[in-house]
Amino acid sequence: MSDLERLFAMQADYQEKLRAITDENRSDEMRKLCLALHAEVTDLSRCINIRPHGEDTSVNRDRILYDAVDVVRYTVAILNNWGFDAASFLSAYQEKDAYLRVSHRFDQNAYDGRPVVLCDMDDILTEFREGYYRWVNKTYGIDTDPNTTQYYMVDEFKELGVNPEDAFRRFISEGGMLDLEPVSGSAMMIHRLVEAGFWVHIVTARPEEDPACKYSTYMWLSEIDVPCHKLSFTPEKYRWLVQSGYGDRVVCAIDDSSKHVAEYLKHGISVVCPKKSYNRDLGDHPRLSWYNEAHEVLGIVNSLAKLRDT
Repeated sequence: MSDLERLFAMQADYQEKLRAITDENRSDEMRKLCLALHAEVTDLSRCINIRPHGEDTSVNRDRILYDAVDVVRYTVAILNNWGFDAASFLSAYQEKDAYLRVSHRFDQNAYDGRPVVLCDMDDILTEFREGYYRWVNKTYGIDTDPNTTQYYMVDEFKELGVNPEDAFRRFISEGGMLDLEPVSGSAMMIHRLVEAGFWVHIVTARPEEDPACKYSTYMWLSEIDVPCHKLSFTPEKYRWLVQSGYGDRVVCAIDDSSKHVAEYLKHGISVVCPKKSYNRDLGDHPRLSWYNEAHEVLGIVNSLAKLRDT
């Protein structure tokens, strides 16, 4: 048992001696614990003179230590109350740490006017469809044709009486986004685009409002070492682009979604798109370039940049 597991177990043992937690009283216990935590944080702040111009500069180090212990114990009690164990906490802590580090790096990147490439994430950088289908097969027993023209297997879920959106949220909650494999050559594709002088901004339609999705996205980018300049979440990519400030500096977007590709093309944005069974309906368009492998993308983008500058 690790030290963190022991800490959770010690707090759980104490909580069980006070009262049994049930589904009926769980929310009420949460309210009590949050109020107690607030009081302990207030006590902790009183270990120093919090007035910025006060004369008293004394610090009670012992009180800081023991009041901090109370803050941690109430925090662990809240997690125990909802059934989160030490492993869940550590995983979330690591994801949040990755978010803070990667987002700080993005914040330091000030756009300098270089040509812009917008890059989708799922099925461009991650093997989302393959990973999601594998999880669906294991979880729901749905064996889906990988060449289906549907993206979220709506028909199969309807037959089981399962809401496809609920299944997707469950996939996220169970850490599915972190388990996705990178598309072969995709990280190198981004490296080469950056080395060639392009500003690479990842724009994904993943739900940013879902914390498990948001933080696992940053964790994945950190682990795979994708050297992009920025990351944004939006369900409406062209609308986001209009407000981005990039103006006419956008060379192209790399995207696989029929919806987003069609929106880009409709408004004069060139698109580089992987050939997939679900986006065959896009057909031919003078601003649409298809590719099969990630290593083909740099050559296509360089050609589009030259055309744009002529």
